[in-house]
Amino acid sequence: MTTARACPAPGRRGFSLTELLVALSILALLAGLALSAWVRTTEAASLRQAQMQVAAVLRDVVARVNTAGPLAVATTTAEAVFSTGSGTLGEYVDTGAGLVAVAPSPAAPLTLPAGITVASSTFAGNTAQAWQGESDTGTFEQIPVQATAGSVTLQSAHGMTATIHLTLGGTVWY
Repeated sequence: MTTARACPAPGRRGFSLTELLVALSILALLAGLALSAWVRTTEAASLRQAQMQVAAVLRDVVARVNTAGPLAVATTTAEAVFSTGSGTLGEYVDTGAGLVAVAPSPAAPLTLPAGITVASSTFAGNTAQAWQGESDTGTFEQIPVQATAGSVTLQSAHGMTATIHLTLGGTVWY
């Protein structure tokens, strides 16, 4: 009696070199696409973080001269200075004795996340200023602050941009 054995077809013992190379190239292509998407996502997150930092600094500038606000101090002006082409900015307060750096410390400017720079600013002298006074903008929020209207545009290493605006009435939006 003979028994049938399951044998592979003659000459067919595994994958050919061409099949292995095609499979590896497909895997490499998928890995490249996934890596590219991951890099873009982290870059977009850094840009958003920088946008939120700049908006917070502009809000802080307005709050420092708002006599009714929680950060109210007896100041006449507060300002944020942006260094175009770099990732740094400074916040200053003038209490009548000249400008004094306030954030994060008098010795160090604020630094944006790595790869994010200030691309442009529509503020005169790259300086956003706020001072006590009535803006009379007709908005619901009546705060005794006036500010220089303008915007700051941030840019990532691969060209993504984000813009933060400051209105005459001290409103920050992005």
